[in-house]
This record gives sequence, structure tokens and C-alpha cells, in this order.
Amino acid sequence: MMLPGKALAISAQVDTVSINPNSIVVKEKGKISTEKTTALKEKVAKTFSEIFSLDYAETLEKVSKDTSAAITVARKVEKDKVDKLRAWMKEEDIYSGINIDEDTKRYYPYENLASSLIGFCGDDNNGLDGLELAWDSVLTGTPGKIVTAQNAIQQSIPDENQTYIPAENGSDLTLTLDANIQSIVEKYLKQACIENKCGRGR
Repeated sequence: MMLPGKALAISAQVDTVSINPNSIVVKEKGKISTEKTTALKEKVAKTFSEIFSLDYAETLEKVSKDTSAAITVARKVEKDKVDKLRAWMKEEDIYSGINIDEDTKRYYPYENLASSLIGFCGDDNNGLDGLELAWDSVLTGTPGKIVTAQNAIQQSIPDENQTYIPAENGSDLTLTLDANIQSIVEKYLKQACIENKCGRGR
């Protein structure tokens, strides 16, 4: 019976925050109030910059764009920061135009241990090197989706029979590598390299 080993690479749930600038507005009697909308956008940009440690001017520029398309503000945000944002949104009663979507982030608990073998992932969680790249299709899960019908102008048709397909996690990859032995080997290899460098020129 194989005993469970140490996790060298794991995926944890995080969130991505985006905005729809044209939805961040203040209306009075059915019309957009330019002055109050500007103040709201400044407030949103200030809050984003404080919570996510972003540049205020750059964030305000994104919030002020004349577009209804989604613009990413912060990727792979930790839960504590998202909780702060949710609390602020509730307190200010601001929801329209701010999106919080589930995402995943790749972590390496032992940092650089066996990094040349394990490899790494990019911002989109696709493997870029090592085992992360070689086994990308096995490690990567399948995103969830809703299957429904659309009319000739690409509008969704209300359908009670629409199908929801849940997301599926990717498979695990088990190595024969011993983390303890690998750590010791790397320690003495680094030490030998340093000593060899120091010995040059003698």
C-alpha cells in the first residue's frame, strides 16, 4: 500500500475581480448623474487601490473607461482581500459593475524544491515547463458550463431544459521523488557550488 506523499504543487481557490465600467453609474430620475457617477468611480478606484495595493491613477483610468466590456482589476486574489471587498460593497450598497469570479492559483509549498523537474505555470494556470508542461492535459481540469439555445441574433432562448455541466478537477500526478532526500541533495549541491566558486583564482 502506497502511503500518501507530500504535495509539491497544489491548486487553491482564489478569485479574479473585474469591472464593467459603464455599469458603475448613479442615476437620478432615469438619467445618469455625471457628477455623482464621477464621485462613485473615484470611490471605487480608491477602494480597489487600497485593498489590492494598486496604483490609484491606473485603476481610476480603468473604472472610467467608456465600455461595457469586462476589465480585469486584480487576478488570483486571496480570500481575505475578497472578503474586504465584499464587506465594502455591502456597506456602500454597491454591486452593479463589480464582478468577483472564482479562479485557481498554483502553489509550490516547498518553493524551489525540485523546481527544474516540477516546472511552473503561467497566469492562466497552463503548464510552461517541467512536469507542469509535460502533463498539462492530465493536471488541468474541465471548466463548468451551461448549455442552452440561442436565436439567429445570438440571444439566449429561455429554456427550462438548459443543461448545467459542473467543473471537474484535473488528475493528480504521483512522483517517486523523496522530498526529504531531494532537499538534502540540493542543500549540499548548493554548498558545493558556492565552495567551488570561492576556490576560483587560488
